[in-house]
Amino acid sequence: MTQVCPKCGYVRKPAEAVPDWQCPSCGIAYAKYQQSVLSAPELPAGAASAAQSTPISRTFLFFLAAAILAIGYFGYDKLGKSRGTDASRNFSSTGGEVLETDNPALMMTVDGGGPVLRLKPETAAQLASLTEARVVMFATSWCPYCAQARELFAAKGVRYVEFDIERDHEEARFQKEVLRLGGGVPTIVIGNRLVIGFDENQISAGLKE
Repeated sequence: MTQVCPKCGYVRKPAEAVPDWQCPSCGIAYAKYQQSVLSAPELPAGAASAAQSTPISRTFLFFLAAAILAIGYFGYDKLGKSRGTDASRNFSSTGGEVLETDNPALMMTVDGGGPVLRLKPETAAQLASLTEARVVMFATSWCPYCAQARELFAAKGVRYVEFDIERDHEEARFQKEVLRLGGGVPTIVIGNRLVIGFDENQISAGLKE
């Protein structure tokens, strides 16, 4: 008589190497397995139904939690962008998105022209206490890049105020302690746009604002 394993369904072949009472495939004892199946308590119909529904319930709860998290994330993201837009309206004359920087005196706006460093309103107010000029340059007499900036301003007919950081000590302190930029020159402020070094494109863009 052909022996079929009641557990794995393996059909025993003639002259198998394992004993007649043991399945060559999964290794269980035929009689012992059948006895354990017969002696196992039968689950009530309701319990069996609940057991079958458990994986579905867990799957449903998983997707429900994922949906709640997704809704929360997109809501937070939308709120953050909304706040960012409000900040742009408050601080940026160009309407660009406002970003924080490591320098507490400065902020950065991002618009069609790319990232731009700008003075925060309170920083601009402190500079206004030194001069009401729209264009201000912190410079030295010997700096070749400062000379290029002077030539550009002259060519465009720009009126500006220049502070020599080697002679104007109060203005030098402002650059170092308020702007926190050390002694780099030229440092040019156009409105609230800050241009560090001689950058003709940035200067020209600032003059057009």
